Amino acid sequence: MDTRDSNVLLPRESAKLIANNSKDVKIHPEGVKKIANHMYECAKKNTYNLQSWRTEHELNPQSQDESALDWVFVADTLNFSFWSDDESQKYRIKFNGKEYTGYWSWCAALNRALKNR
Repeated sequence: MDTRDSNVLLPRESAKLIANNSKDVKIHPEGVKKIANHMYECAKKNTYNLQSWRTEHELNPQSQDESALDWVFVADTLNFSFWSDDESQKYRIKFNGKEYTGYWSWCAALNRALKNR
């Protein structure tokens, strides 16, 4: 029995809705294919897993609990907001004595907000 709410879109349907209706968000099929192939190769070789994700970058959550799930949800929902078309105009933030740009600036801002709550 399927207990999902019929009004909830799954990721593929959500992406299609956004891509078809958004003026500012674009999905580049070649980029999707590239990352899908990369992740497939990582899965085959077992070179990318939960442990490697946690240790890949100091800003990734280190716990395996509900707060980590919440962090991933928020980070992945808003991460496109910090990409720049102009490489010389990247969003920058300092956190724990280090400067971050792009996606990592968003992660640093999120972590700083959580640290200061």
